[in-house]
Amino acid sequence: MPGLLDAQQLTMQFNGLTLVKPDYDFAYLEDNVEVYLGMVAAANIPYWDRTGRPDPAWQAEDTRYAIETLLFKTRTPAHYVIGMASEGTIEDISNWKRCIQNSKRN
Repeated sequence: MPGLLDAQQLTMQFNGLTLVKPDYDFAYLEDNVEVYLGMVAAANIPYWDRTGRPDPAWQAEDTRYAIETLLFKTRTPAHYVIGMASEGTIEDISNWKRCIQNSKRN
């Protein structure tokens, strides 16, 4: 488990979201929900050495908060967005075709 948490740290951003991979500057909603669930699970594993690593329970909370505040839009109709680039550009369903094109390049 520590190896997985170390890998997750490579993509964690200051805003609480994780990028797809270190060299792909985009945080997808689905990936971050999976990160959140993984951090919740990691926080409940007893007796493993967390020395030098952030507390997974705190990281789970940071990621949950980021998902709810950065990836949820309250305009009508309220909805979650596809994701966000690290500079803050939101990709919504209206830009889905561009998201698919960008993912095919990487």
